[in-house]
Amino acid sequence: VNLAGAAPWFARAQVATLHDAAVFDQPAAYTFAFRLWYRALFRHLARRARWVLTVSEFSRGRLLARLPLKPERVVVVPNGSSHLAHLAPDVAVLPRLGLAPGRYLLAVASANPSKNLPRLVEAFGRLPATSGLQLVVVGGTNPGVFAPAGALAADRVVLAGTVDDAGLKALYEGAVALVLPSLYEGFGLPAAEAMACGCPVLAARAAALPEVCGNAALYVDPLSVDD
Repeated sequence: VNLAGAAPWFARAQVATLHDAAVFDQPAAYTFAFRLWYRALFRHLARRARWVLTVSEFSRGRLLARLPLKPERVVVVPNGSSHLAHLAPDVAVLPRLGLAPGRYLLAVASANPSKNLPRLVEAFGRLPATSGLQLVVVGGTNPGVFAPAGALAADRVVLAGTVDDAGLKALYEGAVALVLPSLYEGFGLPAAEAMACGCPVLAARAAALPEVCGNAALYVDPLSVDD
């Protein structure tokens, strides 16, 4: 049973997890080499794996549209957020980043084009400085996988890089809201994590996010900075 997307090429009896069809649907988000390899791997697994798991009905529909799969072989097993429940939040992360509880918005996303972070930074820049809010962006990047996401440095924007789960839990608990404006999410794990930590969610009306968040989030058009 392979839960991480990549799976052994030669395994004869396996259950493979394909989280989404982004390498087909969002090609500009990836480097050419990674896109080529993952498309070949996904097609191979679609033919070879006995079962394919995915994390949302949205992803199931996109995988069926893109790969030679029979519907009865694709099963939805949603992600969860219980991995944060047992952790004590590392509140030291806030002063380390120059933050105060209730005075920042939080974005948790890798730096890749589908996460839509440049539009988020532009929208945040329209908030007056008198609001006293900062925007904290948590997440790293991998230039071997993702295409460049665009410049994010701006006034009142804190680029936190990667943090551990205890620090992330503290950031969720201290934020005014999580902002998740992604153009494409096969699930949208930060939304589930934020809700589990009592953090309100502002999400894109796109891909799997309305399915995952239901009526528990506020939604925006991810292509509209005004919205």
